[in-house]
Amino acid sequence: MIIELYGLTRSGKTFVAERLRKNGATVIQFDSRIIKYCYALFFLFSNFKKSIHLFILLNRNPVLTKSLRFSKKIKLILTRNILLLSTMATYKKASFAKGKVIIDEGFFQIIHTSYEREKTTHEIEKIISLLPKPDMLIILNTKRDIRLKRFKTSGAPREKEFGSKYFETWHASMEHNDKHIRKVLENKKFNFKVHNINNQKNIDSTMSFF
Repeated sequence: MIIELYGLTRSGKTFVAERLRKNGATVIQFDSRIIKYCYALFFLFSNFKKSIHLFILLNRNPVLTKSLRFSKKIKLILTRNILLLSTMATYKKASFAKGKVIIDEGFFQIIHTSYEREKTTHEIEKIISLLPKPDMLIILNTKRDIRLKRFKTSGAPREKEFGSKYFETWHASMEHNDKHIRKVLENKKFNFKVHNINNQKNIDSTMSFF
C-alpha cells in the first residue's frame, strides 16, 4: 500500500515522514544517487508514454521570472527535471515494497513544479489524469501564518538561488493551484484524507492514523 504525503511547502511533510520513520514505518529513501537514478530509468522504461507526457508538460511551461539570468533559468529547468526523475524513482521503489510504505513528496507535489503559474481546474485535472496514483493520499494542512513563519526560520525553497520575486510569484501560484487540486480530488472521489497539523495534538492524531 503506497501512502503519499501532500501539502503546501512548509506544511510539515518531511517532519511527519521522519516521525513515522522513527516509529518504524517504511519511508522510501535511497542510499545513493546511482541507485535512485536506476529506479528512475526503470520507471521511464516501464511507463514510457506517461513519462514523456510528464516531461513535455514540465518543460513546455516557461520559467516563471523573465528577469532571471540565462544561467539561472537553465539551472531552474535542470532542478525541475531532476526533481521529476527523483519522484519517478521514489514511486518505482515504493511499488516494489511490501506492506505499507510512505512517500514524503510524490507526484502530486510535481503539479506545483509543472505549473508555476496559476492554472484552471481543467488544467489541473489534466495533469492529475497523467499521474500514477497512490493507494492513499494524505493531505497535510497547516495554517498559512505558521507556514510563513517557517519560511522565515527555515528559509524559503529556491528563494536564495532564484530570488525573492521568483519565490513570491511561485508561492502565490502554488496556493492558488492547491485549491484546484483539492477540488479535482473531491469531484473524482479520490481516496484521500485531510489532516490538520497546526499543533502537537494534531500531529499526534496524524501519527496514530498510520
